Amino acid sequence: MAPINYQLHKNHLTADENDYAARVRPNGSADLDDVIDYMVKLKGSTAVRGDVLSTLEDFFSAIETLVAAGQNVNTPIANFRLSVRGKFANADEGFDPSRHEVTTQANTGLRLRKSIPALVEVARQPLRLLAPCPEAYYDAGSNTRDQLLTPNSIGRVTGYDLRFEPLDDPTLGVFFLGNGGEARATTYSENMPSRLHFLVPDLAPGEYELEVRTSHNGKVHRGTLDAILTVAP
Repeated sequence: MAPINYQLHKNHLTADENDYAARVRPNGSADLDDVIDYMVKLKGSTAVRGDVLSTLEDFFSAIETLVAAGQNVNTPIANFRLSVRGKFANADEGFDPSRHEVTTQANTGLRLRKSIPALVEVARQPLRLLAPCPEAYYDAGSNTRDQLLTPNSIGRVTGYDLRFEPLDDPTLGVFFLGNGGEARATTYSENMPSRLHFLVPDLAPGEYELEVRTSHNGKVHRGTLDAILTVAP
């Protein structure tokens, strides 16, 4: 099993100049298909992919139903509960869908908290300044993750070291590479180290790579999302 790589960054949340915090650098990403493939591999020929997918879908549906009914659902992998977002003006104000939102929160389950520390080894990596690491893309127009691109809709990239400046630098930001060229997202509503919110350019149908470009000490650093994103015809 590959070691878990981490880098040490100065901890700006404390006043101690000698305080550093570890940040894990991911070895990759796995989606539900990868999980199912691994389950089938573990079971060998006795496992049928369709049966595994059906069982997981029943599991997901049961959690959705119980959480929607107001239950706190605790599983060995994760625990789920409802919360309400938004500001209430006083103690008597009712729920207003235009200003308030019901959402789901999750945290790590007991099994994962106990098992993972014994399964991994760690390795400190030298701190490089620092290629961006896009991990996931959410497309608001299609409500999909790591699949589709909707031109002129809102996109969100999450990951590490994504922030760039200045916003109007044409060499920095989110780029889409495909159809023999590249297009830059020019309008951003959030520019943070862990996430970028932007307006997807008016892309032609086809497949695209998403690349984030940042700058340190005058040098451009690039990071590419693992997934290929598609603009439907």
